[in-house]
Amino acid sequence: MLNLITPQYYWPHINQDISVFVKYCDVFQLNKKKGQKRLGLLQTVPPTDRPFEYLSIDNVGGFNYYNSIKKYLHLVIDHATRYVWAFPSKSETTETYANCLTQVFQIQVPTKLLSDRNGDFTSSKFKHFLKNYNVQNLLTSSHHSQTNGKCERVNQSIVTKLKCKVNSSTKIPLPSVTKFPPAYLLFGTLPYSPPLTKNLILLQLKKPGNWQNRIP
Repeated sequence: MLNLITPQYYWPHINQDISVFVKYCDVFQLNKKKGQKRLGLLQTVPPTDRPFEYLSIDNVGGFNYYNSIKKYLHLVIDHATRYVWAFPSKSETTETYANCLTQVFQIQVPTKLLSDRNGDFTSSKFKHFLKNYNVQNLLTSSHHSQTNGKCERVNQSIVTKLKCKVNSSTKIPLPSVTKFPPAYLLFGTLPYSPPLTKNLILLQLKKPGNWQNRIP
């Protein structure tokens, strides 16, 4: 089309205007065959029972309103065990997220990492960081936070618990989906001492003796 118009007409930004017109032309969109692959259907993240197969990362902000010098709380969650790593931070940058993940990767490098489409997660620096660890980067669908539902639910639970901590001294336990402490599922150890091992009193059984001789 550009070759047909330019011999007869000209106006500023003619190349850009023609490209936009052709790109969004209804006839062109409906009839011209596209060379790219067809987009797949939306799918949920498959379930897993193996720790460090899927990790999700997200952040919660707004803590500066509670007299905290660290505004953000960066969260990393393991899909299989629901174990959560929390990192208070003053900023949300690619370097900050990389530092948080480096501490997690010291335990074990995951297979895949799920995150939203924040610019810090889609930057070339962050992609290069994951490539060095051979970690596949998964991105959520645009404007669909439920794709990273595990992190979103943990965010809500932690914020609720922090509000209860600020407004009351009552301890509110976090809900558990697996019915087991995440630390037990991930590391095989309990995050606390079992209550039965505290002040355990062992009853010493006395020998019955020769009770038959005492029968009248």
